[in-house]
Amino acid sequence: MKRIHSLFILAAALLFLGSLPVPAQAFTTRSVAVLPPINTAGYTDQAGINQISSKLRHHFRFPYYELTAPSTLAVAMEAERAILRHPPLYSRTVLTQLAAKLPADIVVAVELADIRSFTIPSLWDDDPHIIADVALKCYTYEAKTGHYQSYTVKKHNEGPYHPRLDVAAMLDELTDTLIQKLPFKTIPDEKDR
Repeated sequence: MKRIHSLFILAAALLFLGSLPVPAQAFTTRSVAVLPPINTAGYTDQAGINQISSKLRHHFRFPYYELTAPSTLAVAMEAERAILRHPPLYSRTVLTQLAAKLPADIVVAVELADIRSFTIPSLWDDDPHIIADVALKCYTYEAKTGHYQSYTVKKHNEGPYHPRLDVAAMLDELTDTLIQKLPFKTIPDEKDR
């Protein structure tokens, strides 16, 4: 009797769980080309430049996005070198050509547009005074809709020396801000899948 009661509860539970809707809907994985940052500001810290690229690549996660291999990006970028030497660096036509050549559904590019940092020795204090300006430009293109977007994020810091005022720390903050403004979310909305 106890066994029949247990089987009845198990059957009821399976019937209930079987009637629930499937939570994961079908979606297509979109290919993303995160281009290496172009340094037009003359910034010399390669680790900081690599950090920008790493954070951008980390934003696009599998299974929703598949990143284009760096070797494939290098070949496509070499073909576009002549175009990228003349402003505007990443125009709609350049990103459209790169998306078709790779092939990629989404192309994301970053330019280190402006990096200025001045250290002024203080006459009345032991800590030097720092003035720093940093600007990053982001260019995105979505092949499916033909949507092109470019925007700039800037930061100005001024004050006595503090590690937070360092250019590398400012680049890290600006990269986070840039990622928040991207039109592509880590987990896309249902309409974008």
